[in-house]
Amino acid sequence: MVSEWAVGRPGKGDRIEKQLMVTDDEHPPKLLVIIAHPQGRAAVGPGGARERLAAMLLAKGYGLLALDLYQTGKAREEAVVRRSPLTNSFATYNRTVIQQRVQDLCTANMYAKSVLHAARVAIVADGEAGLWALLAAVAPDALVADANAFDASNDAAWLDPERFFPGVRLLGGPAAIATIAAPRPLWVHHTGGVFDASWIKEGYQATGHPERLRVQTDSPSDKEILAWLEPLAAP
Repeated sequence: MVSEWAVGRPGKGDRIEKQLMVTDDEHPPKLLVIIAHPQGRAAVGPGGARERLAAMLLAKGYGLLALDLYQTGKAREEAVVRRSPLTNSFATYNRTVIQQRVQDLCTANMYAKSVLHAARVAIVADGEAGLWALLAAVAPDALVADANAFDASNDAAWLDPERFFPGVRLLGGPAAIATIAAPRPLWVHHTGGVFDASWIKEGYQATGHPERLRVQTDSPSDKEILAWLEPLAAP
């Protein structure tokens, strides 16, 4: 079954265009995978960056939820995402672009749990979306996040309009925030030797489950991601 419509939170005015794909529309999926990508839903479509992985997930009987998160995919408006969040103290009274995307990921996770009744929910986030997912790491049951070789200690990088997140460095950055997800399974890849995952490693060590964390400098193959997700679908 393939269905497309939008979800949001009552009274909040948000709207997330989504594409849901399931092989069995009569029973809740044991595992539902949310694909987060800067291309939005197009990432799982013909020629999309995650077309192959999507097909492999469906072949396993997993549910698949592809999203146009805030200002991604067809909904993207350059004038909105590239405006300065410092103009007229915009960020003082409004969520910034990245904060809206983090909220959308949390909303999608809740939708998968409370409406679709998925037994477990995993997020696979690529490219810049990996940063959004790390900031929302506490929401899903498991996360595969592309660190995108991002240097979170670089103040100038955070000043980009699509990354501007007031106070994020004071909170310890994405690595410290992602540590809250411990001991849930977490795979941080494509660190490029630049993204500092030491806080995450210490957090998982402190929980007594360091084996549930995987960190690597390069990017995994689709088969590797599929194999990592497979235990999550077990009874």
